[in-house]
Amino acid sequence: MGKTQLKEPLGAENYSIWKVRFTQLCIRKGIQGTLKEEPSDDDSKAKENDIKAQCIMAENVQDFLLKTVTMAKSAMHGGMGRSREALRRYNSATDVYIVGQLYEAEARGC
Repeated sequence: MGKTQLKEPLGAENYSIWKVRFTQLCIRKGIQGTLKEEPSDDDSKAKENDIKAQCIMAENVQDFLLKTVTMAKSAMHGGMGRSREALRRYNSATDVYIVGQLYEAEARGC
């Protein structure tokens, strides 16, 4: 099956780098489609890939983000949307600059 652990788990200060590495991991595993759209109810293969992506994602986040990822309804919402939002809340009191950088990187397509 191959390696599913990234060099660093998603934490408070590495979203843009983590996103690139996680996307590449999903491409290697053949499940990158789960990051762009939710699986339809009648597509069992897409649902299976979504579950795989969520499991891999859960292995690659720091503990404070684990609940956010595991409670997401899909990998698309868990990693690319909700994790960024959880990071925004986590950093809001201490480092607003990082959040600004995350959004700018996202807007540039990083």
